[in-house]
Amino acid sequence: MKRFVFRLETVLRVRAAAEEREIVELARRINCTREEEAQLGRLADLYEASQEEAGEDWWDRLQWFCYREQLRQEIRRVAQALEQAQRAEAEQRESVLTARRERLTVEKLKERRYAAFRAEERLRENRQLDEVACLSFNHRWLEERR
Repeated sequence: MKRFVFRLETVLRVRAAAEEREIVELARRINCTREEEAQLGRLADLYEASQEEAGEDWWDRLQWFCYREQLRQEIRRVAQALEQAQRAEAEQRESVLTARRERLTVEKLKERRYAAFRAEERLRENRQLDEVACLSFNHRWLEERR
């Protein structure tokens, strides 16, 4: 029996490796998104806690006002970074899906070619069995005629 050889095996391996790289990059971007979400949550907690502080005199109130203003600016900056991280994550998800589709296309081709190979092998085996059966029949028939 012949051995199945898929000529595009290298292409399949390259596409699988590309998909793996895309998945690793997606994990990195998910991590970035989670870090930005955590940072935003910490800043929101700090802002909420600062709302309870009013200060004793006008100087304390001014300092608390400046602190809260700085927190608001930082919250806006982190919110923008979070939006950007979420967009990058969504784009990376699309890249992963594209890489997966490309790999699956080659895998399906491999499966079809393997199925054709198996059908051809079965046909070859059946021909050999038929030939053996014919030879055996002819041999017995010749033996009977003697």
